[in-house]
Amino acid sequence: MVEQSREMARCMRENGVPDFPDPDETGGIRIEADKDGGLNPESPEFKAAEQKCDRFLPKPADGQQPRRETRSEG
Repeated sequence: MVEQSREMARCMRENGVPDFPDPDETGGIRIEADKDGGLNPESPEFKAAEQKCDRFLPKPADGQQPRRETRSEG
C-alpha cells in the first residue's frame, strides 16, 4: 500500500499538481487545502490529475471506497 501511495503522489505531481504530498510511513496521504492558491482538491487541475492517477489510489481490503480527508488552511 505504501508503494502504491508513492506512485499516486508521483503521478499527481507529473499531471499538474506539483505540491501533492508524499505519503506518510503507513501510506496515508494528507491533503491540506490552501485557499491562497496552493493545493486545491476542488480545482480542475487537481480533479483531472486525480482521474488520470486513480489506478494508483490504494483500495481498502474491504472493498469500500478509500477515505479522503482534506484539511483547509488559511
